[in-house]
Amino acid sequence: MLRVLHGHLRRKRDGIRQIADEIEALGKYGRVSKAIAKDLCERLLALVRRDEDLTTAERDILDRDSRLEHCLRHNYPAMPHHLVVVCICIIDGLSTTEISSIVCKSVKAVDHYRQEIRQIVGLHGNRSSLHQHLLNIVNTCPEYAGRK
Repeated sequence: MLRVLHGHLRRKRDGIRQIADEIEALGKYGRVSKAIAKDLCERLLALVRRDEDLTTAERDILDRDSRLEHCLRHNYPAMPHHLVVVCICIIDGLSTTEISSIVCKSVKAVDHYRQEIRQIVGLHGNRSSLHQHLLNIVNTCPEYAGRK
């Protein structure tokens, strides 16, 4: 359950921050008044707790997932973000159903994502464990090795 909540937390935090950045850019380039842009950004960012207001568990999960994402991006720089999120869930040993609730997609879509990931990482054949393969990748990454 914590993983599901974290998936939603991270997606919301990232989404709100991205929208605030876009509004700020609109204000900078005169598409909307700077005062309105500033007010909207402040109101949006007020919806997101500051990093220092997060619980230790939330900070640990966000930090761990950032390191995992960095390792995956280092090995597969072209992998789309939605597949990186699915990879992290697979590393955590989550089932397809659990992953589907985190990424808000159907089980069938997550099965398709798993197949895409297998192709990207060069894992052929149904007998090879995607979970084990991804674990090996992150465990050999200097930034992540030895830190769980």
